[in-house]
Amino acid sequence: MTSPAAEQIRERARRQWEDSLQHRFFTDVQKSRLPEKVFRRYLRVEYGFIDTAARTLGAAVFRAPGFAERRYLTAGLYDLVTEQEQFFQCAFQDYGMEPVGMVPAQAEALHRHFLDTAEHGTYEDILACMLGAEWLYFTWCSAARPQVDEHTALGRWVALHTGVNFHRHVQWLQDELNRRAKKDDVKLDRLAACFAATLRAENAFHEAAYS
Repeated sequence: MTSPAAEQIRERARRQWEDSLQHRFFTDVQKSRLPEKVFRRYLRVEYGFIDTAARTLGAAVFRAPGFAERRYLTAGLYDLVTEQEQFFQCAFQDYGMEPVGMVPAQAEALHRHFLDTAEHGTYEDILACMLGAEWLYFTWCSAARPQVDEHTALGRWVALHTGVNFHRHVQWLQDELNRRAKKDDVKLDRLAACFAATLRAENAFHEAAYS
């Protein structure tokens, strides 16, 4: 039996997927040894990506093939600029930090990849980029959740990426690509390239937290 398209996309990017699973940022989170200063810097780097993520989601809304898909993606965009943005505001407050994002050199590739795909890619290309990031975060944080204190900012960050809404979003992206890339090797190769590029850029993005 042929694997669903989302699984095939991940399989075609297996080397990048495995590299990302072993990134030291998430190994440190999972083993409860992430230095606080690294997480603080990560918060600024990730907060700096919120606007890029919102612009990319907006492009997906525009390119979506129908109203049902637009409605779902619009709800996700609303969640990004409310619930997820509020998480960062609360985390900055916990640490006594100004709510200011940053885009260091190592993070620039992820911004460029998402924005270039949003401007020039297809609807499915944008979803593949998003799935690379969201599936990775869900996988990482699901492994880390038993080890972190849920009452800390780090624990709330892990919970944000393992909650019901986030899991449902990852599943929706998978289902959407399963429907739209089924039995199309040319499209699967292109989407796997988008997926793999996201993972490579995510690795550099998370290295920026240590710089």
